[in-house]
Amino acid sequence: MFKYIVLIISLLFFGCTTSNKKISKHENHYNNIFCSNIGGDREVRHYYNNHNYILVDCETSDYVYEGGKDKESSLDSIQQAVFFSILTKKKPAVVIFNTDRKLGKYEYRIREVAKKLNIKFILIEASQM
Repeated sequence: MFKYIVLIISLLFFGCTTSNKKISKHENHYNNIFCSNIGGDREVRHYYNNHNYILVDCETSDYVYEGGKDKESSLDSIQQAVFFSILTKKKPAVVIFNTDRKLGKYEYRIREVAKKLNIKFILIEASQM
């Protein structure tokens, strides 16, 4: 009986390992892997307006990529990618790391805006990283 209680407490505290479990690694983890796999440079600093700067999540010779997880905070990814492209004169791209294995409302919204604005959109299953 004690073993079952410990198992239940462990599952509640640490989570279970079913296929529906949400992946919960930090956004930088996924950006590091993605950028490394495409041969890009991570967090390249670009200055604007004299003293201000931005850090591009991933930059290649042709593209600037803004990467984010499938949550509300990624809704500004389009704006960031476009701003990066203005500063660098490169093409904008948005990468969304899908942590719950479904096309949720945020991925959908970002994808549709990217499509309308002709911005490269990449959806990556976080469980594959």
